[in-house]
Amino acid sequence: MKKRSILFLSLIALVVMSVPMFAFANNFSTPGDYSVMSDEVLAYTDLANAPAELQEKILEERYKIIYSSSWSVDGSGVYIDPDGREEKLPLFSDLFPDWDVPQMDEKTRLESLEMIEEQMMSRTPEFVGWVYLRDPSAAQSTKPFYGFDKGLASYAKLEASSLPGSSFNGGFTNMNTGQDLIYKNNMAVGAVLKLDSLQNNVIYGARASTYSTIGDGLLKVHRF
Repeated sequence: MKKRSILFLSLIALVVMSVPMFAFANNFSTPGDYSVMSDEVLAYTDLANAPAELQEKILEERYKIIYSSSWSVDGSGVYIDPDGREEKLPLFSDLFPDWDVPQMDEKTRLESLEMIEEQMMSRTPEFVGWVYLRDPSAAQSTKPFYGFDKGLASYAKLEASSLPGSSFNGGFTNMNTGQDLIYKNNMAVGAVLKLDSLQNNVIYGARASTYSTIGDGLLKVHRF
């Protein structure tokens, strides 16, 4: 009888001790607790259920993580290192399940399209020129410096002949939708970012930024 009483009292004690922990776990989902989250934890917070005033901050933290990696939306991205070794970029959906691919805001997309249409009217088949490389924005993808359509080509390449620092970040965007297609960070001189499977009726934008030294880089975009 004595043993049963001790066991019963022990069970009651465990239940009482568990109440504050259970309450804390539930309270952590309330809006007031977002302020104690680290930036990385905030990035992985459920965006749909987060307070409206925090959603932009959550997206900014996600973009920091997204652009610290290299990826391809549909498997069309290939990275070729300076020694000629090719590597398929991992799929965005594998790296960031349930996250949305970065999207250019509509105002920026339309402004960039206007610039690209002027370039295309000049019938420039490729780009070779100096591009000012900036730090990438935490809020959206960098504006394209050059645009093109498929034409008679099947793929396009982006590379640098000269850089102000040790590396640059490169990417291609579908300018019809504003959605990024492929992205590779920390590319050195001689490295190539290749966009496979160009599609008809799509206008593409080539983008570049740097985590290294800001300044002018001599970039090339070729279609093959």
